[in-house]
Amino acid sequence: MYMAVSGCPKPNENHATCCIQFAFAILRKINESFPSVSVSIGINSGSFVAGIVGHVKFCYDTFGDTVNL
Repeated sequence: MYMAVSGCPKPNENHATCCIQFAFAILRKINESFPSVSVSIGINSGSFVAGIVGHVKFCYDTFGDTVNL
């Protein structure tokens, strides 16, 4: 499973459009490269919290209902 975030950390008025365009680009690429593979893409919109996780190996992560749904 992969997750992409649009409009973070730099706000973007067109974040929803960018997200949809990215989803269609991913679907096109997968259909070209692996025509027998089925892919599901879910899109959600809303607020969330983002931050650094870890003490030794740092990782940028997102949290909240928008992420979990």
